[in-house]
Amino acid sequence: MFLRYGWQNPKVYLNGEDFSLEHAFSVGIEFSGRAWARNDDTFAIGLSGIIPSREYRKYLGRRGKSEKHIEICYNFRINEHFSLSPDLQIIWSPYGNDSVKGNDVIVVSGLRIQTEF
Repeated sequence: MFLRYGWQNPKVYLNGEDFSLEHAFSVGIEFSGRAWARNDDTFAIGLSGIIPSREYRKYLGRRGKSEKHIEICYNFRINEHFSLSPDLQIIWSPYGNDSVKGNDVIVVSGLRIQTEF
């Protein structure tokens, strides 16, 4: 299990034109494959989010809502040298609904292939 929280002082930013994402958090858990008789496999799920600062929301009248994420992955351990990890990430309110295209949800999938020598 993990839990992480971050805070950035909203008054500290690069050049007076960029505004901070004041709060960030993530929480997640990983399960061993022993429960389903695949001892070397793992399943993990994580939730996270970012919350913009008040200054960000004021800048040019941005909406500045919180962005939320969920990530789900499974690690198939094929043998001691090779594993596959499909991954799915879902993002709600990308860019706090300030993105140019205005997408409400973004879905990203991937596959990691790992070899060990």
